[in-house]
Amino acid sequence: IPSPIVTELCDDLPQALKECFLATRYAPCIVTALAVDQQYPETSMIYSLLRKDFRVLGNVIFDRHKGPHRVPEGKELITAILCEQASRRLFNEPNDMIITEVLQEMDFLYPAFSGRLIFSRVYRWKYGAVQLQPGMLYQQHAARKTLQDESRNLYFAGDGLYWSGLEVSLNTGMQAARQIIKKL
Repeated sequence: IPSPIVTELCDDLPQALKECFLATRYAPCIVTALAVDQQYPETSMIYSLLRKDFRVLGNVIFDRHKGPHRVPEGKELITAILCEQASRRLFNEPNDMIITEVLQEMDFLYPAFSGRLIFSRVYRWKYGAVQLQPGMLYQQHAARKTLQDESRNLYFAGDGLYWSGLEVSLNTGMQAARQIIKKL
């Protein structure tokens, strides 16, 4: 759960903790799923593109490389993650506009890509990436300590408050489990 939403779910948080959670800023994120009618044989699973060369695409993932049953034979499913600037600029625009801009850059990478499109989907996350403001790292460490010291029945798993990721999810989940077990 992105930390600003926690304040809507938990009424009894200390005011300082609420203020810390509400101060956390996020950048939006847009991800598109693109299915095409052919495979691109000489590809890797993930391509991170240079912002100086691409104004829309940030990362391109060929889902077929995730496993043999992810994509039907002879087809390709590509996840295109927009860079932060494009996500901010296009976040409230119609899906068609987003897909058009993504396909223009995909056509640059793979000529005639857009002509092979079977379907496309657009996904938006308002809370895509934490944006650390000066002093936030310290404040969020203090917030976690406040949660641990003052909140007897509230545990966070999956959010490091100041960053997100698989390792953070695992570690915070283990920490929450240890706290619950300790109280039992």
